[in-house]
Amino acid sequence: SLQYKLTANIPFDFTVMDKKLPAGKYSIGRAQNSNGDLVIQIASADRRDSVTRLTIPVLTRDPVKQGVLVFHQYGNEYFLYEIWPAGGQTGRAFPKSRTERELERKGDAQVARVIL
Repeated sequence: SLQYKLTANIPFDFTVMDKKLPAGKYSIGRAQNSNGDLVIQIASADRRDSVTRLTIPVLTRDPVKQGVLVFHQYGNEYFLYEIWPAGGQTGRAFPKSRTERELERKGDAQVARVIL
């Protein structure tokens, strides 16, 4: 659950669906408590950059030991794909944007992780 905000220092510029964000320190959590983890807000520490997006649940059999952000990497482009809070069996995923789907068709995707 993302009931409590996660904090991450993301060392590269990245995209959340269609919104580009610069490298830096971010908080990640529920946009509104009443919506649960359905709508997630990602905001920079200085609040200059933020994005709020719908997510879909993803499941794992074994609880995640450490919180992690999973990115798809295409060359020097990074797209936030999944958020996994520590101790949970449910993460949150973002649908792929048109840009990411186009990059995926053109070449190999790598996976990059930021441990929280």
